[in-house]
Amino acid sequence: MSTFASTRSLVKNGTAHLQTRQAEDDQAKIIIDGTRIRVREVQIMTTEDEVRKASEQFYAALNRMTKGDSGALADIWSHGAAVTAMHPIGGREVGWDAVRASFDRVAQLASDGRVELKDQLIRVAGNVAYETGVEHGQVTLAGYDATIEHRVTNIYQQEGGAWRLVHHHTDTSPAMLDILSRLQPPSG
Repeated sequence: MSTFASTRSLVKNGTAHLQTRQAEDDQAKIIIDGTRIRVREVQIMTTEDEVRKASEQFYAALNRMTKGDSGALADIWSHGAAVTAMHPIGGREVGWDAVRASFDRVAQLASDGRVELKDQLIRVAGNVAYETGVEHGQVTLAGYDATIEHRVTNIYQQEGGAWRLVHHHTDTSPAMLDILSRLQPPSG
């Protein structure tokens, strides 16, 4: 949370006088004694905090996908024709239907896993934000284990007051590509 000045209202001779001080605990405290209205704590989220929350939602949904359930990803992604994804299994998906289908295909193979974002960096410019970092973890696909450690860039756009993912791009994963190649029928 960001640092915010706290405000206290003092009523003298029927006139409100405001005093502010820097809140050490990053919470604003507002007390209006004359009207008996008390708001003890108000937490202010910065835009960067909002994007971080959207990122946490994305990675929670991605972790559900590593266990076979890709449904929660629909809650964080934009559903537009311009969204894109470049997954660790290669390829480029364009449009929500293609992006959703790619996550669904991986979820059908996934039975266990965990992905965590490390070294997160968030930048915001108006109604668009991006984050970079390194995804760490492991996933089990079709009974085979793969270690995950790849760089990632996620781009978010504000839609209807919420931050939605519009692009996800990771390095390709040789371990995941190896597993998928084992699943391909031999060419003839």
